[in-house]
Amino acid sequence: MTRFRIWVLGTMMLAVATSGAVLANPAANPFKGGGKNTITGGGGGTLTASGSGQATHLGNYTRTEALTFSSPVDFTGWVRFVAADGDELRCDTTGQFVSVTEAVGTYVITGGTGRFAHAAGVAQFSAVLTSAGTFDVTFDGTVDR
Repeated sequence: MTRFRIWVLGTMMLAVATSGAVLANPAANPFKGGGKNTITGGGGGTLTASGSGQATHLGNYTRTEALTFSSPVDFTGWVRFVAADGDELRCDTTGQFVSVTEAVGTYVITGGTGRFAHAAGVAQFSAVLTSAGTFDVTFDGTVDR
């Protein structure tokens, strides 16, 4: 696999999936989900992707993301989930590739629109390359709306 593909896969996986420990907040609600994604662009240390899936509090969603690599394996960026009713949930993301086909990281929920206007929370994600240019993501955390 080329270095660029590894970078793109890592970036997408981190931005797309979450699972793992989250900060304890008794007022927060579980936020879990997953989906399928396609890499839509990249180059010069960046990667973009879009996809769809299902998650608690969102139902069926579409998503877009953009990642910037600070090294061949480390990345930061953002993810935007859009629920079927048009409400948007925004997240900042950080992550890293742990193998040539898997990335892990954290979503930090930073608000959104509609019912997510003041949302906050954290979720861990995992992204796994399923074929050239596609990856599955899962995430698990909490959201306070």
